[in-house]
Parts: sequence; C-alpha cells; structure tokens
Amino acid sequence: MISGLLSNGCLDIALTLFDKLRSEGLKPDSATWNMMINGFSQHGNETEAFRLFSEMQSDGLRPNLKVLTSLLQACSSISSLLRGKGIHCHAIRIRAGHEDEFLDTALIHMYMNPGFPVHARRIFHQSEIKSEDLTLWNAMISGHWRNEENDFAIETFREMQERRVKPNSAYFSGGSLSM
Repeated sequence: MISGLLSNGCLDIALTLFDKLRSEGLKPDSATWNMMINGFSQHGNETEAFRLFSEMQSDGLRPNLKVLTSLLQACSSISSLLRGKGIHCHAIRIRAGHEDEFLDTALIHMYMNPGFPVHARRIFHQSEIKSEDLTLWNAMISGHWRNEENDFAIETFREMQERRVKPNSAYFSGGSLSM
C-alpha cells in the first residue's frame, strides 16, 4: 500500500500510513525504510528523505547499500555535496567498497552534478565492476559532457570501446554522446 502511494506521488498519505504502522508497534525493516527514503527522494522531497534516514538510525537499523544509494540520489538532485560526502564516508566505514554498481553510479552522479569530476573519476577508476557495467560508463561520459570536459568524455568513450563494452540503443538515445 505504501509503495503504491509513493509511486503515485501521495507522499503525505504514505507518511501517515507509515507513521501509523510504527505507532501500532510494527517495526519497519530496512526495505521499508528504503522504500520511504527513495520515494521522498524521487519526488523531490530530499529534506524528508534525510529526516527518515535519521529516524531509521534512531530506531537502531543500520543503512544498507540501497538506502545509501537512495540518499546519494537525493544529494545529486539538490547538489548537496557535503551531505553526499558524508554518505560516501559512511559507505566506506561499513566497507561497502566499490563492488556495487548502483552505489558507484550514484556516487559518480553525486560528484558530477555539482561539478566535481575529479572525485567521480576516482570512484570510476576504483570500481571493480566498471568493465561490464554500461550505466557506470554512461554516468562518466554524460557527466563529463555536462561539465564541459569533452576531451575526458571522448577519452572515457574510447576506453569503454577498448574494454569491449558495447553500448546499446538506449545508451545512444539517452543522450550520452549528443553534442
């Protein structure tokens, strides 16, 4: 029910239902917390997403990679580099490493959007799964275009070709290489 409400943008009703669930003694698991955090993040209410994150921690739940990825997406959309760096540090502390393509892609977007491509490149080059993950390559190339670093974008595209990562039609229609 909560998922459907969030998907349809009924954030207030979803939050009321979530609070009712908690007031009746039911403890949401990390998947439910992530659903709430992600829902608010995707609908542009990053403040509420971070408030829910704080409550989740107060309830004694440790955030998993999905929660951290949702928070990084919120940071990316509001260009909150300080918050994003905090989430990145938390991922390092829990030894999330660079083996999760969703986390790495969210980190790259979070650093690229406010104009910190050097940090994004560091994440990209440390990523253990980049050779096979098209979304990671796409995040780097499109991020370089947005930051007007065309030489880096072309260099990254060539590296992708050298590693025999094949772009699909969605890759090109997504505007990664549009000029």
